[in-house]
Amino acid sequence: MKKVLLWFLGIICALVLLVIIVLFTPPGNMLVKSILQSQIDKYAPLKLDVDKFSLGFSSIDVLITHSNKIIITLGGDFSLLSQTLDIALKVDARDISALGELVDTPLQGGFIINTTAKGAFNNLAINTTSDIAKSFTDIAVILQDYTPTSIIAHIKDLQIKEVLAMVGMKPYANGALNLNADIKGDKDMNFNGNALLNITQGLVDSTLIKKDFEIEVPKTTFAIVLNALFDMDKLNHDFNFNSNVGNIHSTGETLISNLTTKTHIDVNLSDLSAFTPLAGMPIRGSYATKADIIGGMESLEVRGSTNVADSQTTFNAELRDLAPHSAQVQVKNMSLDTLLWMIYMPRYANMKLNLDAVLSDFDKGISTKTTLNLKGITNNAVMKKEMDLDMPNTNFNLASNIMLDKGIGNADSRLDSDIATLKLTKTSINLNDFAVNVPYEAVIPNLKKLKFITGIELAGDFKATGIAKLAETLYADFHTQSLGGNIDAVLDNSKLNASLKDVNTLKLFTMAQLPEVFSSNMNGNLQYDTLTEKGTLKAVLSNGKLMPNKITDLAQQYLKTDITKETYEDAGLNANIDKNLIIADIGLKSHNTIIAAKGASIDMDKNTINADLKFQIKDKYIYLKARNKLSSPDINIDASDLIKAEATKAISKGAEKAIDKYIKDDKAKEGAQKLLNSIFK
Repeated sequence: MKKVLLWFLGIICALVLLVIIVLFTPPGNMLVKSILQSQIDKYAPLKLDVDKFSLGFSSIDVLITHSNKIIITLGGDFSLLSQTLDIALKVDARDISALGELVDTPLQGGFIINTTAKGAFNNLAINTTSDIAKSFTDIAVILQDYTPTSIIAHIKDLQIKEVLAMVGMKPYANGALNLNADIKGDKDMNFNGNALLNITQGLVDSTLIKKDFEIEVPKTTFAIVLNALFDMDKLNHDFNFNSNVGNIHSTGETLISNLTTKTHIDVNLSDLSAFTPLAGMPIRGSYATKADIIGGMESLEVRGSTNVADSQTTFNAELRDLAPHSAQVQVKNMSLDTLLWMIYMPRYANMKLNLDAVLSDFDKGISTKTTLNLKGITNNAVMKKEMDLDMPNTNFNLASNIMLDKGIGNADSRLDSDIATLKLTKTSINLNDFAVNVPYEAVIPNLKKLKFITGIELAGDFKATGIAKLAETLYADFHTQSLGGNIDAVLDNSKLNASLKDVNTLKLFTMAQLPEVFSSNMNGNLQYDTLTEKGTLKAVLSNGKLMPNKITDLAQQYLKTDITKETYEDAGLNANIDKNLIIADIGLKSHNTIIAAKGASIDMDKNTINADLKFQIKDKYIYLKARNKLSSPDINIDASDLIKAEATKAISKGAEKAIDKYIKDDKAKEGAQKLLNSIFK
């Protein structure tokens, strides 16, 4: 046992010796100095050098500088045995321009801070005097057992602009701060006295806000008064912010021992633009709210109302350990277009939001029961300007019910508009995995109303169903029978792959309001990239028949054949899509005819066609050129080869008759026939 005690005492002595070596010897001072320098380099907003660090058994001497502009000294005596100290800290900022450079604000002049700490550790007097920020500052504090028992403070004409710049914040406001405080207390945290703080000549720097946020801010002046009255264990406060853009008023009582408070806040502002730096983004418009804050650190309730965005909104939130615990929100007639305007966003639609929400489990993924309704009409001028969509003013109504339990649940939604109806039933939501699974049904009663998207006027109706999934990637599938057959498509991020089965081409022509030139069943595959807007379409056409039209009439006129009676079983279409341009190769083959086009182009943006088609019936053929407007193209025919062949055939036939009639000698007849063949070869 004796050996164990000796070993234990030896370890303690070794540790004490190590601490003494590290803290109180020159080698230890060098080590501490390097550690201190590394921490300053890590956290200080400007370059500070630890020029001197000396810590002895009863004294300390530290020198920290920034060039010759800022000099910080800490020195004095202390006694660990008697637990007393007499230390002075001096900050001599001879040139504060370096502080202004941190926030791109010119600052001139300097300041001095002198602070002394004297007495026993359990009865310490701290005094500070300074002319920082062009002020006269005098603060005296007495600490007994590390609890303030006396605070006397006088600050006169402290310039807010300089203080903000010194602490690394943009000086978006200026004013003169004055403080007078005389507070006495005891070890039980009972205080008596009062503190009066006011800011006069307050002025918002509209020029700086415009430079940083690119918005106009009207001249905004303000004054602030805070009166704090200490009455034993209670602190009563009265705060007033008075400005030419409105007022903020707060009154309340707080228990100092546990920070339990009962506070009322009343905000009424006609223009929020001056508060843009506080929001961190451009804001504007009026705002009013009233709220009561009741409770303490363990449980704090905030309940009130606001008129944000012309709404009648009420809220009740509970914080536990200053973290969100639960909330109830009711929003009536909130103008979301006004809200968008307030944050400088385009007003895409005039719309009203009504919402009832109960929220909890914020630390477990959020639980909520929410119902919302959004009703409005889109704004054509804004949609055209901001999104290049000439969308007509469209009425819409969105209704949604959301149920979540710790981040997992479902939602039922329905969007009705002048254009379409979209049903989103049994939407699966998992906020913990950031995954959403949305079965949908879309119905478009009149495709004509989609012209602002398609670029061409469509006809008829359209219905599609599918599932959209949003997790780490976007996935959606799509199914429709609106074109006679089946179209099944999958969108995986930007890649679209669609399968076409027995799609009726006549319905396609009818939908596109184009002449019904060809009837068939189409089977094929479409691949398209929504990012590059490029893709391919490969399709086989079966049971095809040409419908009577200008082209078939020309074919019958020149080829003497009614090609509308032909059936095309061997037919194919290969097309390349490059944004609005479609370039296709087409081949149709029946028992008697062949129709082909290579490099035919359709410009969907201009709604034009440029195609050369070859019609061949046995050994006869003509060329047709389709140009200009897609819905009614200009048709030109090139039958020169056919006419030449027919003329040659007729002349040859007439010459043969003449030879038979006028040349009787067989040898001479044979020679004439050879000559004739050589001429029309």
